[in-house]
Amino acid sequence: MKQLWLLAAGAISTWLVLGLITGEFATEVLLILGIGVVLGYEVGKRNGIQEAEDTMEERVL
Repeated sequence: MKQLWLLAAGAISTWLVLGLITGEFATEVLLILGIGVVLGYEVGKRNGIQEAEDTMEERVL
């Protein structure tokens, strides 16, 4: 979870710095990145749970 917060902080700070340099704050890019991170986190969490269940089934058999 800590890595997720660090990723968000890095993305926002990079967006702010680039926005100040170019004078263009494109929020679409930040929104798309945020959606991608959330979806990736959810899929990874689900796959982790599934892998743990598969491992438990193998131990029982």
